[in-house]
Amino acid sequence: MNKKSSDREKSKLLFLSEIWMYIRWHIAKLVSIYKKIAVQTNGDLFCFLFNFMARLRKKDVRFYFDKQEMIYSAESKKYKRYFFSKFQNYNSYLGGIEKRGISLGEAYFLPNIKFNDNDTVIDCGANVGDLKIYFDENKLNVNYIGIEPSPSEFYCLSKNIESAELYNIGLWSKNCTIDFYVSSQNADSSFHEPHLYNKKILIPAKRLDSFFDKKIRLLKVEAEGSEPEALIGCKKLLPKIDYISADLGYERGISNESTLAPVTNFLLRNNFDLIDIRYPRIIALYKRRGI
Repeated sequence: MNKKSSDREKSKLLFLSEIWMYIRWHIAKLVSIYKKIAVQTNGDLFCFLFNFMARLRKKDVRFYFDKQEMIYSAESKKYKRYFFSKFQNYNSYLGGIEKRGISLGEAYFLPNIKFNDNDTVIDCGANVGDLKIYFDENKLNVNYIGIEPSPSEFYCLSKNIESAELYNIGLWSKNCTIDFYVSSQNADSSFHEPHLYNKKILIPAKRLDSFFDKKIRLLKVEAEGSEPEALIGCKKLLPKIDYISADLGYERGISNESTLAPVTNFLLRNNFDLIDIRYPRIIALYKRRGI
């Protein structure tokens, strides 16, 4: 092949590559618009639109709507997960329920931790319990304890994980009753007032070390900006915790502050090291020194 033929071939490949990038960009835009339309619908129509996309992607997951309880479920051959939040769970389950659990576990660095059967895992901010799927998929029979302050998410959690120890409370720096800003559709309900929320309710909050005193292999914390208070409430328990994995993103209050600095400083002072961190979501893994 001479130089001119080679140059023509390269130009042709470059042109085809640009065409393909153009097509992919438009497909992505159409998928995004489709999702925006889907999450604005309700009930059976929302399920139909999700299921159509799941079939196109050849995923083993379908949505159903229970008209009596007004609750959705995602179902595959292995799992059934109840939920209320359309926006969050459209994204979460479109790749499949199993993939949702695996990807969530990977986001919190669970593959970096060696687990044994009967290890205690406390899931603070459990939402509907999808972290448990990671352990089920990896055939790890851990002692899963779920803590979820939002009443609607806790209702789903209790239906999704019936045989676990579950608490419908918030973790805080003291035992009290506290304002809770409910924003279930965006999965960012919080003790700190966010930009958008549906309603404000009073809920019970407790220090974890006031009602739990056993060894913990992993404490996972996703408290929508209240991670510092939740961990202060664990202070007496910290010598019994091996790993802490925390979502420390920009979620604290109206100013959307990150809790990375206060949480890291607190844990460094209390015999933990920061061993891994993931951006841009800002999830950090801490390990107690000496284990």
